[in-house]
Amino acid sequence: MDTAVFSVVYTGVELFLPELLRSLSDQTDNDFTLFLINDGMADLEKHLEKVDLDVEVLEKSVPAAELRKIGIEWIISKGAKKIIFVDADDHVANNRVEVTKEMLDEYDIIVNELMLIGESYSKPVTMFGKFFEERKEISTDDMMTGNCMGLTNTAIRAESISRDIESVPNNIIAFDWALFAMCIHAGARAVFTKETQTYYRQHNNNTAFIQCFSEQQIMRGVKVKRDHYKLMTKFYKEYDSYAEEFENLLSQLQGNNGLKQEYCEAVRHQGQSISLWWEPIKSLEELGI
Repeated sequence: MDTAVFSVVYTGVELFLPELLRSLSDQTDNDFTLFLINDGMADLEKHLEKVDLDVEVLEKSVPAAELRKIGIEWIISKGAKKIIFVDADDHVANNRVEVTKEMLDEYDIIVNELMLIGESYSKPVTMFGKFFEERKEISTDDMMTGNCMGLTNTAIRAESISRDIESVPNNIIAFDWALFAMCIHAGARAVFTKETQTYYRQHNNNTAFIQCFSEQQIMRGVKVKRDHYKLMTKFYKEYDSYAEEFENLLSQLQGNNGLKQEYCEAVRHQGQSISLWWEPIKSLEELGI
């Protein structure tokens, strides 16, 4: 078994999972095993009986980041050389496995285009195409202030996964950002492609927001960046100033409601309709406050 497709299923994803499973069943290259961690979803077997896929299931209920670490370790222990990630509420183009496997023969990490879908979109809208050219290599600088590498549009050679991920806290929100930034810092080559796509569903439960900037989401974004930079300082000095800046920012916003309101308004005003994950969350100086 050379290639694994990995996802986590959970209570509430039942409505969307059939579309993911159908998209995987329709792949132009069906030589892969689907690894699913089941975090409390009932009747998973009923969904799997409707598709012709090679599937392995692990029952586990722990924090989200820990689930991903357990999943990666599990898949590698089964002998997989290539891991393709996808979220259970999304679905994929029918050439995703084929294109990804071919590109992983040359590169360590593949980042494919995201197509935004959901009630707000009459048709799919490209998310990253305006930021990256085809086969553009993604550097640590590209990952410094925002993330383009989610656990729904990425794939990696198992041998390129950094051992530093063992140090990622189990309660961290942006596990994907930490994982892939660490891998690139460790020397992995990551490239972007539009040759295949993930259809990225937008709804209220998205961990990382794209267009909705509620006060709660903005404050969560500040905490995400503070925690990400704090973690990365354990390994890389270039994150020190960012960690200090966002530690101070979070403290100021939590202690000054007027400043918090002004900050949120500035984020909404300056934020683009489509951006990298967490990119709109900026320092006071960047926002002109």
